[in-house]
Amino acid sequence: MGCCNSKPAMVALEDLDLGPLYLGPKAQYEFLNVDVTLLYQNSISNTRLLATDVEAYYPQLCEQYNKGYRMLTFYHIPCQGQPRGFFQPGVVTTFQGIFCPGPQEDSNQRYHLRVEKAIIKVSAESSSLGCRSMRASTVCDTSHIQQMIDSYAKDGARLVCIELTGQEERVTWQDNEFPYKGVDVFFEYPIDRVIETYTYNTVVVPIVVMYSFVNCIPHAEVSCDWQGNLDKHLKQGFRLVEIFMDSSYTSEVDCCSSRTSYHSKWYFEKPTSKMNDLTPVYEGKVIKHYIKVTGPTLSGVKTKTEWEPVMVAMGNNGWELACILETANVTFTNVPSELKIIYFLD
Repeated sequence: MGCCNSKPAMVALEDLDLGPLYLGPKAQYEFLNVDVTLLYQNSISNTRLLATDVEAYYPQLCEQYNKGYRMLTFYHIPCQGQPRGFFQPGVVTTFQGIFCPGPQEDSNQRYHLRVEKAIIKVSAESSSLGCRSMRASTVCDTSHIQQMIDSYAKDGARLVCIELTGQEERVTWQDNEFPYKGVDVFFEYPIDRVIETYTYNTVVVPIVVMYSFVNCIPHAEVSCDWQGNLDKHLKQGFRLVEIFMDSSYTSEVDCCSSRTSYHSKWYFEKPTSKMNDLTPVYEGKVIKHYIKVTGPTLSGVKTKTEWEPVMVAMGNNGWELACILETANVTFTNVPSELKIIYFLD
C-alpha cells in the first residue's frame, strides 16, 4: 500500500514526490462524477434531509464494473451544492466515484457492487467548565455498520467505502428524541464461489483541531500522526480501506478558542487465511492536497478539486488510492477559500 506527500494544488505537478516506481501494473484511474439530489422535508415533530434513492446512481457505478473496473471510493465532493429552485426545495450535490482495474492477484474472483443502508445513532451532552468555558461532546453509535461489515465479510464480501448520505432524522420514542444519520455502505460481493474471505480491523484514531482567530480570521490547526497510524498497521500485513468520520467529538470551548478531538475510524483489511502472518505487504504514503471552494452565491457553492492529475501521476508509479479524507484545515481568502484534503494511496 502507498501514500504520498503532495504540495498544495498551486504547486506544479512535476514538483510532486511520486515515491518509488513499482514494477507491477500501473493504477489506471477512471473518474465518474454523479449528481445526487438531497430533498428537505420539515414538520413539527422532526426535520429530515433525505438523499435520493440509491437507484438514482447505482446503474452508473455498475457500468464501470462491466468495463472491468472496480470502485475504490464514492466520495462526496466537499462543500459543493446547487439549489434546485425556489419551488423545488433541496440541493443538488456531487459525488465522485473513483475506479481502477482489479488487482492481478485477485483476477480469479469476480465481484459486483452492492450498496446497503445503515444508521448511526447520535447522542450529545454538554457541561460548564466555568463562567467562560464549556465542554460539549457527541457520541455516535456505529455498531450497526460494524455488524454489517462483519456479516458480509463472512460471505466473502469486501468493504469499499462508507459515506454519509445526508439523511438526518429525529425519532421520538417513549418521550425521548433520538437523532439518526443515514449511511451508505458500499461492498464488493463475490459473483462466483468465494476464493478468500477478509477480516476487518477497526481502529479509532483521534484527530485534534485547535480553532482560533488570527487577525480576525478564523483559523484551524489539525494535529494527527497520519503516517505513524498508517504504518503501524501496514507493518502487520493489513491494508487501509477506509477512514470514516462518524461525527463523534469532544470539544472544550472558551471565549477565544476551542479544542476539539474528533474520532476517526480507520478500517484495515487482511485476508483471513493470513491473519497470523505479520509480514508487511503494503507501503503507505500520505498526500496533502488543497481544493478551492467558491461561494456561497445564488447559484450555490462550487468546489474545484484538481486532484485527478495528482492521482493519475501516482497511479503511473503503481500507487493505488485507499481513501480520501477531508480535514478541518481551511484558509479563508477573498475568493476562493482553500480546504485541505488528505488522501491515502496503495
